[in-house]
Order: sequence, then structure tokens, then C-alpha cells
Amino acid sequence: MHEFHVPELHCQSCVTTLAAQIRRLDPVAEVNGLVSERRLLVKADLSESELLLVLSSAGYAATPIT
Repeated sequence: MHEFHVPELHCQSCVTTLAAQIRRLDPVAEVNGLVSERRLLVKADLSESELLLVLSSAGYAATPIT
């Protein structure tokens, strides 16, 4: 499970957009957003760096939460 702080995560539409981008690379990825906390939780067969690249390519800066 990967967890990211995404400051631009303002609504459920943002979560849906990011989930779609992640699922282009991993169709069975589980993506959940906690909009009020600006957090994105991702369970996928992608590395943290791959996920950060996907988020960045979609226009969302993200920082891993450890």
C-alpha cells in the first residue's frame, strides 16, 4: 500500500481522475482518496516512483507519506 499527500486533491472528481490514470498501468489497482486530508491511498503493482510519475503527469504534485 502506498500513501501520498496530494495538496491539489480537492474533490472526488480529482480522485476519480487519478484512479483512471493509475489503472491505465495497473487495471486492478485500488485507489482511495481522503479528500478532507488531501491523502491518496493506492494498492497497485507499481513502484512508488512509478506512481509519483503518474500523479505528476496528471498534474498533481504528491509527496509519499511514510
